[in-house]
Amino acid sequence: MPLGGAKSHDRDSRIEHVTWWTEEMPSEEKIEEGRRNIHHPDIVITHMLSESIDLLKYSSAFGMFLDEVYQNGFGSWYCGHYHMGKMYRVIRLVYQDICKEA
Repeated sequence: MPLGGAKSHDRDSRIEHVTWWTEEMPSEEKIEEGRRNIHHPDIVITHMLSESIDLLKYSSAFGMFLDEVYQNGFGSWYCGHYHMGKMYRVIRLVYQDICKEA
């Protein structure tokens, strides 16, 4: 079950419903659906990192949910929000690179 989204770090310089939307973050209902259905996933693909390791230090219900996934275990995790192509802890930050699993 995909759960995308991230808080826009530059929201203050954007226009609501023009260059950012409140729907950029998953609803509480989607987070609860994820909580019921995700148990030690093989692959995690997200836009943002979990709250406890977020590089931008944003707090959100979605970030806390991702913490649960991070703490409960996963196979591989890929994340694109930070526009970097490198490993961060055990998560692959993806930007312009192509990732191939061995």
